Amino acid sequence: MLTLFGFEPLQFLVYVVISLSLFCYIYGTATNNVSQVDRLWSIYPFVLCWIYTYASSFSPVALMMTICITIWGCRLTYNFYIKGGFSFKNGVFTDEDYRWGILRRNITNPLLWNLFHIFFICIFQITLLTGITYPVLVVAMENSALTPTDCIFISVFLFFLILETLADADMFTFQAAKYALSPEDRLKSDDPRIVAGFNFTGLYKYSRHPNYFAEVMQWVVIYLWGSYHIGTWKNLGLVFVSVLFILVFSSTFIVESESKSKYPLYELYQKGTSRFFPLFCVGYSRFLEAVEKRRK
Repeated sequence: MLTLFGFEPLQFLVYVVISLSLFCYIYGTATNNVSQVDRLWSIYPFVLCWIYTYASSFSPVALMMTICITIWGCRLTYNFYIKGGFSFKNGVFTDEDYRWGILRRNITNPLLWNLFHIFFICIFQITLLTGITYPVLVVAMENSALTPTDCIFISVFLFFLILETLADADMFTFQAAKYALSPEDRLKSDDPRIVAGFNFTGLYKYSRHPNYFAEVMQWVVIYLWGSYHIGTWKNLGLVFVSVLFILVFSSTFIVESESKSKYPLYELYQKGTSRFFPLFCVGYSRFLEAVEKRRK
């Protein structure tokens, strides 16, 4: 029987979820910054997976899954860092995801906001981050042996990891070039993306959120990988990866609402590209024509 620091797995995870939720809520309330879970998003899952793997005496499959998730976490943590996500001043983290600011402006009742903060931002999200590691936990409990099929799962996982890396790097380079110019100079730029105000080339030609798509797909691979070893796809992993998809997909509506209000051509971009899943869309050429007209 696998135990985690002397506790049964479920008991241990309940204690962890409650403790982290309370910490994030209290610290977030005290600093008026609710992005505490955002800072844990890329770190907490792989820490949990290492705990599972250690408790299983380094079960081979659990170890490989944990290594993949650790690479995912380190990359995402670095990406969050270079965007200022860990900015720290006077003893507090200063950066807050702008999407929380949008929701805060719409939830004006202090009681409702506090309920949203504790139950959704803290408890729900930390429970979700715990749940998506479920496949690693069950594989660790099974102490599964490696098979040639594991190489396929590793390869597909790394494919989506590289896809997300490319999408994030492209967006970071674009944003750096854009904000290096004054608003007046942006309209005179030779880069049509800067003129439009948003990135629409490379992977963003096929999906408006290729990084979100690749992020979800990595966890789909983890779910399928675990399901393969326990012999059934009907497990809790399906619930949590489905909830992750719904959460990430839903967040694109907030992002796009903000972009649509700031950039006149964004609505045409929406009509010419896929929101989430990468696709070839016929309307993309009409959008490019509109961008060229704006440049002239």
